[in-house]
This record gives sequence, structure tokens and C-alpha cells, in this order.
Amino acid sequence: MPLRAVRVNSIYQAQARFFTSPRYPHVHVHKQGSKQAAVSYLSSQPTETSRAVVGYAPLNKDGTDVDLSRPSRFRINPSFIEALNEVCLKHAHDDPICQAMAATQDSGHLHIADEKNPPPYGRIPYPEDIIGTIRIEHGKLVRGSFVPMREAYRPVSGEGIVKLSEYLEGRMLSLLKSEVDK
Repeated sequence: MPLRAVRVNSIYQAQARFFTSPRYPHVHVHKQGSKQAAVSYLSSQPTETSRAVVGYAPLNKDGTDVDLSRPSRFRINPSFIEALNEVCLKHAHDDPICQAMAATQDSGHLHIADEKNPPPYGRIPYPEDIIGTIRIEHGKLVRGSFVPMREAYRPVSGEGIVKLSEYLEGRMLSLLKSEVDK
């Protein structure tokens, strides 16, 4: 019986215009034809100019999820990156996880890392997984000191699609929903 349920779900996903990604449950897939989809942080149908759209990806053969076997085929939405950097600039200093890490240092910089490929404890994330850095002074994060890693950061890789900390994801969703409600 469970096999049948999975099969029915796969058929439903193949026919649906929108679904939550089975592999990346923090994003929603909005089909645009039979071979391409918009990948969004919101479930509502995105507009072409929506900052909620991470980018555009090919679908897998079954049409049931995005195909990231070749991340270079994923087209990033520059507006999403702007929104991501805006959220990090305004809120990274309030992220409880970042605050806890900053408390272990006197001064320096803390990397704000994408959680799609978390590094082992105490290790520096790969450059492609560093969204940006924020300054630490006397064990505290400095408000407004976030600097994005524009050249090196890759929101999509073989490891997945941009995944934020719970706190930053909440702020990102609030921003994106407020823009849709306007």
C-alpha cells in the first residue's frame, strides 16, 4: 500500500503546477511548462519580478522535483539575492545562532553560512557557502556590518538550494510576504 501512495503522490506532483520540493522542503516549485520551474520561498504563484523566486531550474524526468544534477543550469534571480542580502544586513546581528558563535570570540568576523552544506563544528564553510560576513566586537555582532560575498557565494550547488537559519528564514519569509501583500 505505501508504494501505491507514493506513486499517486508522484503522479499528482507530475501533473500539479505547484508543489513543495520533496528534496528541498523549504522551497516551492512552480512549473512553467513541462521541463522548467520557478523555485520560490513562497507557495503563492510568483510574478516575473518577484524577489521570492530563488531562480529557475529544469525539472527531473518525472516532473516531480527540480533537477540539480548540473547546478550551472539553474538560473539565479538577482532580485532574490538582493532580498537575501537585505535580510542579512538588517537581521543577521539578531540571529541567536550567530550571537552564540560571536560570544566565543573577542573580535573579528563571523561568516553567515548557507545551511545547505553545513561545515563540521569549528570549521570555516566553503567560500561558495558563505553568504557574507559580519563584524564582531567584544563578543557582540555589530549591527549593520554585514558584507555580502557577492563573487564567491553560490545559492545553488550540488548540495541543494539556499537554506537559511530558522531565524533568518523567518525574516526572509516576512519580507517576501509583505511584498506580495502590497
